[in-house]
Amino acid sequence: MGAMHEGFRAPRRAAPTGGRYHGALPHAVVRTLHDRWPVVPIRPGLAAGFSRITMFSITPSPVPAALRMNSGALAALLAYGLWGAMPLYFRFMAPASALEVVAQRALWSLVLLLAVLGARRELLPLLRGLSAPLLARLGLASALIATNWLVYAWAATHGHAVDASLGYFILPLFNVALGVLLLGERLQPLEWAGVAVAALGVLWLSLGSAGGIPWVALALAVSFSLYGLIKKQSSLPALQGLAVETALMAPLAAAALGWLAQRGELAFGHHGLGTDLLLVSTGLMTTVPLVAFGFAAQRLTLAAMGMWQYVSPTLQFVLGVTVLGETVDPHRLAGFGAVWLGLALFTLAVLRRQRARRARPADAGIV
Repeated sequence: MGAMHEGFRAPRRAAPTGGRYHGALPHAVVRTLHDRWPVVPIRPGLAAGFSRITMFSITPSPVPAALRMNSGALAALLAYGLWGAMPLYFRFMAPASALEVVAQRALWSLVLLLAVLGARRELLPLLRGLSAPLLARLGLASALIATNWLVYAWAATHGHAVDASLGYFILPLFNVALGVLLLGERLQPLEWAGVAVAALGVLWLSLGSAGGIPWVALALAVSFSLYGLIKKQSSLPALQGLAVETALMAPLAAAALGWLAQRGELAFGHHGLGTDLLLVSTGLMTTVPLVAFGFAAQRLTLAAMGMWQYVSPTLQFVLGVTVLGETVDPHRLAGFGAVWLGLALFTLAVLRRQRARRARPADAGIV
């Protein structure tokens, strides 16, 4: 971003009073603005955290920390709330099969993402930055997220929203397992205790439940944790990465829709305007939470984001029981209780570790 502003020089004028900077914008100033608000491109005449930026003057308007936290909390609520409401959203598309929902979601998400990246002039830089190793990683990520979407859509439309919620409750524990096994991360005793209690809850659900192993929950947790591991190693921003992933899905998505149309099972165009609009809106329902999540992640602490992530599976669980008519017998509730207890222990351990890290004298000057 700094390079695109390095050659910009505005006509010099005398600096009047009033605390405004007049004349050229030095590269150091532009770099500071970009570092402070990295998501917003800084260009002459574009406000980005300032009440006024023109070719001749800027007037600072600092954002209070409390306002940043409140806006971050609202963004987190929007992101996790939309993700949590997905089972109900998919039920409204009842004539459409899970395969069609995922195919439509991939194609309409791609259309929207291309439009957004095109408006931000990021398409050509994205294409120039692609390489064979990066495409290979994103291809694997695309396969994992497509699997995750398909299992989730099937669960939401076949009476397994509660099982889907379990998958996202145990997702943090799968992330921990990957960190320990693949990245060499270490856990404290209380963190190990939380993982063990939650694992016993999953085992309880597997052995004593009439449905057997909760494969929906395990498939969702495994696919998304592996997806997150690959994305962690990618240098692309979230929107650009998802654009490439949906582009790689697009041929298979189009083929799936053609196959459904040939069999007379395509809902799009055959079940009214409402269903068609819902299917088209899957692009928004994919992109908007992602943007809101990125906005929240820049304004909230990791501990806060860790707590907010439980909004989504909690909402899924509540919708599954109260709205979608799924039953939770005492045996399943006991298993869920063990998982929730394990998560509580693990979260407590993480909060204690972060509090201890902030209390160290060596960390006092770190921003």
